Amino acid sequence: MRTSIAGIEINGYVNNASGCHDTTLKELQELSTVSNFVTLKSTTADPRIGNPEPRFAKLSNGSTIQRMGLPNIGLDETLKNIDVIARPGLVIKASIAGLDLNENIKLISAFRHNPVDMIEINASCPNTGNEILAYNLIKLDYHLQVLSYASNDKPIGIKLPAYNSIEQQSRVVEMVVKHGLKFVTAINSISGLAIDVFTERAVLSGNGVGGVGGGCIFTQALLECWRYHQLLKGTGIALIGVGGVSTGSHAFSMMLAGCDSVEIGSALHENGVGALKSANAELDELMALKKYTDVKHVKGKLRFE
Repeated sequence: MRTSIAGIEINGYVNNASGCHDTTLKELQELSTVSNFVTLKSTTADPRIGNPEPRFAKLSNGSTIQRMGLPNIGLDETLKNIDVIARPGLVIKASIAGLDLNENIKLISAFRHNPVDMIEINASCPNTGNEILAYNLIKLDYHLQVLSYASNDKPIGIKLPAYNSIEQQSRVVEMVVKHGLKFVTAINSISGLAIDVFTERAVLSGNGVGGVGGGCIFTQALLECWRYHQLLKGTGIALIGVGGVSTGSHAFSMMLAGCDSVEIGSALHENGVGALKSANAELDELMALKKYTDVKHVKGKLRFE
């Protein structure tokens, strides 16, 4: 099933979310054998070990909670891995999460001269400073102005957190359009707290607050993607849906809500690349059953009557 992001043709609709099965070279090689669209782990200039354990837990409702702390191999090793996995037909999306604006400029400059096809600004990461960039709209506007200029001719987009507000989403879309971004990815995990009733302690290290992903955030992700679809109409800006997607039916729902592509996170973390294979196979079967032959026949066609 073919789709298009930032004018780039992609063979496949369901792909990986950043930070899921994409940290090591082995994981990237596995992804690149089952998917034609790979999103890299959010990258910082220097390697990071992340937060202390415990920093990931599976919850009783089937969802997950994590405070990984942005562990990654750093820019230099990421660039080496890209050279290894690059192949004809493979679309690579870099994700940047610099600790400040200057670091993001450095990351964009490096990826501009590397065989990645597009760059995603992770404005929803809680581990890059004292605040999530996407929640400070004045600061976000300035960063997008600078980073869009630095990207030159390579398509850039933005990964966004949950806003729970059409007004905030509308303001962000105005910035995205103004600064010439080519795609929006939504949503990142939502903040939560898990408690072990036996030990009476938080499940995760530190203050216990982590990002909740998996099935419990799917309906929220679906709503926000539907709102983005409405706001982005006529702009030519692509929409990538993420948050609780684990099946072909989920992917089809995201398509109806207006998504050009979807990404799997928690299910991929739990089940490996088989999660991508099964979701894409189920989506193909569902499309065939409904006699749809193209994403454009379904995208944004959600009915309310």
